[in-house]
Amino acid sequence: MAEVTVVGLGGPLQGWEEVHVHRCFDKVSGQAQVKMSELPGRPLPLKLGDATAVLIDGRPVITGFVNEVHGTLSERSHEIVVTVRDKTQDFVDSTVGPKLKLKSPITPQQIVQRTLGVMGLPIGVMSKAPAEPFQQGEQISAAIDERGFAFCDKWCQKRQLLMTGDGAGNIVLTRNIGLSLGGMLWSNFEDDPKNNVKSSSYRVSDLGRHNTHAVNGQKSSTDQSWWESKEKGEPTAQANPLQKNWGLGLDLAVRAARKLHYRGAQGLAGSSPQKAAQWAASVAKGRGFHYAATVQGFYGGGGLWWPGYLVPVFDAHWEIAATLFIKEVKFSKTWQGGETTEVTCTYPDAFTTHAGAGLAAAGARTSNLGLGNTGPNEFEAGDAGVD
Repeated sequence: MAEVTVVGLGGPLQGWEEVHVHRCFDKVSGQAQVKMSELPGRPLPLKLGDATAVLIDGRPVITGFVNEVHGTLSERSHEIVVTVRDKTQDFVDSTVGPKLKLKSPITPQQIVQRTLGVMGLPIGVMSKAPAEPFQQGEQISAAIDERGFAFCDKWCQKRQLLMTGDGAGNIVLTRNIGLSLGGMLWSNFEDDPKNNVKSSSYRVSDLGRHNTHAVNGQKSSTDQSWWESKEKGEPTAQANPLQKNWGLGLDLAVRAARKLHYRGAQGLAGSSPQKAAQWAASVAKGRGFHYAATVQGFYGGGGLWWPGYLVPVFDAHWEIAATLFIKEVKFSKTWQGGETTEVTCTYPDAFTTHAGAGLAAAGARTSNLGLGNTGPNEFEAGDAGVD
């Protein structure tokens, strides 16, 4: 059994009844809910704004502040539930303020670090995926009322990066880089001794997904790096004749008739059109399919279940036999000792800049591949149809 510790201003909290922790790969702030009872001399053991951390076997999984306190009292019960969010919640909720203009060349990590500095937030920033710096001439600035996370996320997405949390209150810039986690999720018929899935849920949707994501490169023939900050059609950069520079990202589980076009200026300039297109497709794909399995305990193959890793999955009930990507985990523990983890997975190539295989083994039909799937020739006529 794992040891779960809730640490507040007065040290480890005694008397909690339930702890639920939620961490998601594409969210920078995780959260926990702690159900507790009053303590002698402390009717409210945790109060709004208290610095609080949740640890599993000594590893921080939430480090932040109490965001909400909710309680009920009756003749038969007295229940207190507090919500704790990572300290990155202030980065999500607060605006950047005036005079945020950053000089390039600059890396995505430096953009986040300097934005946090302007906002006065002492939060660490790490990068776990390579990314090209932004070049001289790209105008990186924020409006006074723009929120910190939204501003930085816009620029990180231009380099195919997401911001997530490490559980200790730091920000991690990353993408799906193919790391594997020990263990597996297995749900077969009858009494297969390998079964470890207690319950499961399945959802697949093409809402927000498209067969073809087409990104216009919009590069200058004069090789002037400052073109990335200019509007489409800038005459001195001779952009109009170059609208044939397309990058395509495909999601073959979606009907060929569903297409989405981007201009280079729509947040995708400064990167390879091919990478930008596949990134847009893989992010939409990752949010359109999920398989969630509840297992006993917090560990899979010796390591804590955690977003950002690949894991083998077999579920005969949902016709899944594939290596999937963990995008979300929910840890739950009661004071009496019961502990479970809900592990939510998606396609193995989600949140990457390349298209993967094995879609049919992960809940997707590919029978529409011969129904007029788009190819590069469609985009050789310039920017017709691009808004």
